[in-house]
Amino acid sequence: MLSLSAGQAHDITQAETLAAQVEPAALLGDKGYDSDGFIENLERRAIKPVIPPKANRKVKRDCDFSLYCERNLVERFFNTIKHFRGIATRYVEIFDLVEPGEFAAQAAARCDRGDQKQMAPSDFDAELVQLASERLGIRDAVVWHPGVMHQLFRAFWHGDRSLEFLFRHTNFHRVRTTEHGTSGLALPPEYAAVKFYTGPALPDTERNREVLYDLVRRLAARMPVVMLDTAWAVDEHRDYAFEGIDGVTTLRPSLDPRTNLGLQTRVVAGAKRFVGTCGGLAWLAPLLGVDTLAVYEDDRYLTAHLYAARYAYRRTQAARFSTLNIKALRGINAALGAEAS
Repeated sequence: MLSLSAGQAHDITQAETLAAQVEPAALLGDKGYDSDGFIENLERRAIKPVIPPKANRKVKRDCDFSLYCERNLVERFFNTIKHFRGIATRYVEIFDLVEPGEFAAQAAARCDRGDQKQMAPSDFDAELVQLASERLGIRDAVVWHPGVMHQLFRAFWHGDRSLEFLFRHTNFHRVRTTEHGTSGLALPPEYAAVKFYTGPALPDTERNREVLYDLVRRLAARMPVVMLDTAWAVDEHRDYAFEGIDGVTTLRPSLDPRTNLGLQTRVVAGAKRFVGTCGGLAWLAPLLGVDTLAVYEDDRYLTAHLYAARYAYRRTQAARFSTLNIKALRGINAALGAEAS
């Protein structure tokens, strides 16, 4: 919980307001919070004050200095956000630099060259860096290209590195949301968020469309469904569209390429459950605390991802993550049909 106040305002002016929003067993603070009124407020609420007494205090108080050492986490947090403030306070939305159609064309050209995962910087990347640098007035920008991450983990995704290697280089956390930020949307009180798109894991075939349509129809019979499909494409994936199903609404009219991912994330965070293609938002939803059903037909490129994801979700106590292999489902249905006949 953070409260931004004027630079000249004393820390204690924010203390009671912030402390009223939490119920901790103990509250750690520096000497600036050593106020009789604040201490008494904490003690009335059975919260242990771990605040060193001021040097000029006539009646000294006890302080658990062993527990007080944990306050270094707060100092390290502020040191981190100060260290990265150049990134956090200066950014450019990519679609303020180029139109979505141009971006999609460049992405398609990159894939045609065999570089689906941006393994190396391209001329288009250099153009984007130049445009962003001019917009922000930056000289000699340092570029952290996605290829650095892909090159690092490529051996793991191909099964040549262990899970221990992955976790030496990553750190997973639940995404804690205090508000969903969807007040401007006409969403049901309870709903399932659904996002199906084409790709190697879920190819666009007639049989797959039939299975997914039936899945959405069955889900909509149990609770309202909010589709996260968009009206445009900026990469090789295409959203499945499900028209004419009662209980299904789409975010399509509310989405804009510039705010698309943020809005979809907030809608998922407010959902009762998430159902979609195994990839993208399906990896994120459990970390938002939303039970997830990830659907696929071909797991050739998913084995390492699923292995790592389940391990990460256990470590972070994320929401439930389940998978549905629709190829296996079709096999079961065929076997049951043959048995019935």
